[in-house]
Amino acid sequence: MGVGALGYVGRGFDTVVLPALGRPLEETGCISCGQCVSVCPTGALQEHLPMKKQIPLETEETDTICGFCSMGCAQKTMTHGSLAVKAIPDPGGPVNAGVLCVNGRFGFSSACREEERISVPMLKVNGTVTGASYHDALVMTAKSMQSAARRYGSDAVAVAVSARFTTEEAYLAKKLADQLGAKIFSFSNRVCGLEPVLGLNASPNTMDELMGTEVILAVGFDAQANQVMRVKLMQAAKAGAQVVLINPVGYEQEHMEFAAKAVYTDNNPGFLKQVAKVLAETKTAASGKSPAQSAAEADAADLSSVADATVSDEAAEIAALYQNAKKAMIVFQQHVVSVSCAELIADIAVLSGHIGSPRDGIVMLKPKNNSQGLVQLGITAGAECLEGVKALLVLGENPDPEMVKNVEFLAVCDTHLTSLAREADVILPGTAPIHAEGSYINTERRFQMTHAALEPEAGFRNWQVICELAEALEMPFSCDAEDDIEREMADSLTWYREASEGEVIGGVLKPVKQVLTAVKDDVFAEPSANTDYLMDIIK
Repeated sequence: MGVGALGYVGRGFDTVVLPALGRPLEETGCISCGQCVSVCPTGALQEHLPMKKQIPLETEETDTICGFCSMGCAQKTMTHGSLAVKAIPDPGGPVNAGVLCVNGRFGFSSACREEERISVPMLKVNGTVTGASYHDALVMTAKSMQSAARRYGSDAVAVAVSARFTTEEAYLAKKLADQLGAKIFSFSNRVCGLEPVLGLNASPNTMDELMGTEVILAVGFDAQANQVMRVKLMQAAKAGAQVVLINPVGYEQEHMEFAAKAVYTDNNPGFLKQVAKVLAETKTAASGKSPAQSAAEADAADLSSVADATVSDEAAEIAALYQNAKKAMIVFQQHVVSVSCAELIADIAVLSGHIGSPRDGIVMLKPKNNSQGLVQLGITAGAECLEGVKALLVLGENPDPEMVKNVEFLAVCDTHLTSLAREADVILPGTAPIHAEGSYINTERRFQMTHAALEPEAGFRNWQVICELAEALEMPFSCDAEDDIEREMADSLTWYREASEGEVIGGVLKPVKQVLTAVKDDVFAEPSANTDYLMDIIK
């Protein structure tokens, strides 16, 4: 993992493995990934299991996909009856190849945490929350949504769906919203800065390509959010790539000693504008044309925002390194950098020509395990959809309750009694990734199947709650099992029908367009708020 938390202490036959320099583990660089447990040849290292008494248990193994960040790491979840025992990395995982971070290794326990877990539907009556039957909760939700649609119009009704839901669950949520004429969005969605420049709301390139490129710019990269990507960058550096980290001050990174260069700038796009200006001038000198003419769509190009940048020696050096590489890539996190900064990253790729071919382009890391799955389904809107909404159904998300203070009716389906659920008129039990059966599409568009390791105690899985609500709305879905949803999706969605498990949908994407955009003065890093309560538990 490139961390060095453990080391050899003592000499000869007295040598033992201990935290580095014999210090307590918490004083080392340990990132709680559990990989030391995975590779320990003697069994001397073990994880704490989520049981009051640590005893050996005969377990059942289920192939699952991590339900937290967008990397799409494959793992094997061990269960004993209704108890989740542990999760281990899948050595054959196409993305992680036997590596996990703290979220994948120990995140399963957050879904099983009993404190404030929702096990029965609840209604708020006169300010008091009481238990209710599914029938009463679903009927109240259906009538309230229909009433709001009649009084204010269908645009006053909205459905918010979590990006941790499977593609199949999200499909049903969208189908429900479409039949109601309601808005469909996700609080975790963010405007994609690549779209105005490249016409793409997806990572154009795959993570495996990092192993065969010459230069990698890691821009606005927070390793805590994607530790497995940090490991991939480390592996790329060992394979010969020059990794350059460009972050704002305040986002200093640990365990990235493999980087050839690390630059920490002010929290604005100024440094990236300097790089863009050098690339534009280089392109102009090489072609004899203006920077605008050298863009694929010259009439739409606009470089006025970088023209006044004063180029530093450091920016010129990095621009030259990136421009002169035969193959070069940029890695950034959509949920960390601002939208303007993401546009500038796309501009830099266009100006350099490093876009649209294997090992030459951009890897954009999205926030959640199925954020790209929502995009594939056309669920791209974010919280801006709340304007004018009077009735809201939230499926698996926990945004700031202040965001929904103008909503007259609120229904929440989630695993735990979240801060948002406490404000809801109807509360429905939801299920977590450990209960999910279906598909996730990771940040590089890799289609992967996940399987239910546990049966939900609440009785209904997320997709069943949506189907029951559709029944209450008198618009029933003909879905009695997950297979029914998959068949319906295959009939109506070409990309879903043609997707193969483990394969990247569409391969390396060529830009739909290449339009340089004028980037306004904004911040460099602007992390989006986490809306997944299960991730909050881990943190």
